Amino acid sequence: MDRKEYLTMVGFSLLFTLNIAMSNISLDAVSVAFHQTVRSASPAVTILLYRLIDLCGGAISRRFTWTTCLTTFPLILGIALATKGDFTATSMGLSLTLAGVILASMKQIAMGMLMTGPLQLSSIELLLHLSPLAMV
Repeated sequence: MDRKEYLTMVGFSLLFTLNIAMSNISLDAVSVAFHQTVRSASPAVTILLYRLIDLCGGAISRRFTWTTCLTTFPLILGIALATKGDFTATSMGLSLTLAGVILASMKQIAMGMLMTGPLQLSSIELLLHLSPLAMV
């Protein structure tokens, strides 16, 4: 693996770690039911980020049908119904949880790029390269 590929892996590892940390920090300021419901919006946010990247002339282009987009709403509603109960959150908790959703979506897009982009890493290769970084 050359230097550029190594730095790409380090960047992805940092994104992965930041996503987990943000999720854990936000759980201190919101209820679990609220956290799960907001986090269930990750697929919708991922679609929106893909569209934003596409509109800005990004190198990745992925098309989603309206059917795919619309299926995210019953998913969010279903999780909200399944986790009904104590929906409490502070404004800081909401902000942190939304930041976690954006980070999770960015992580999914980055992972897709690592697996289908120039590196074309398989899931095992990705795990092989990320495991030592995760240990650190």
